[in-house]
Amino acid sequence: WQTGAFTISTVTPSQGPTTGGTTVALSGSGFVSLSQATCKFGASTVSAALQSSAKMLCLAPAAAAGSVAFSVSLNGQDFTSAGSFLYYGTDAIGECFVYSR
Repeated sequence: WQTGAFTISTVTPSQGPTTGGTTVALSGSGFVSLSQATCKFGASTVSAALQSSAKMLCLAPAAAAGSVAFSVSLNGQDFTSAGSFLYYGTDAIGECFVYSR
C-alpha cells in the first residue's frame, strides 16, 4: 500500500480476538511523527504509536467476529487502506475435570 506521504509494507498480525487488545505492527517508510496518526478497524478509530519513520503500532479495539477493513492515517482524516483485520471468537472453558480410574 502506498500513498504520496508513506508506504506500508507489512501489517502483522492480521487477526486477533473479539476482545481486542492485539498490538498490530505496521512496517514501511515515510511515517512522520504527528499526534493525529491513527488506525481504523472497521468504523473504530484508535490512536497509533509511531516507533520510527518505518514502524507504527496500533491496538485493536474490541469488535464482533468477522473481517473488517483496516486503514491508516497520519493526519486523522485521510485514510489509506492497509487490507483487512479478522476478528475471531474465543472459546472459554469454565471448568475442567480430570477423570481417572
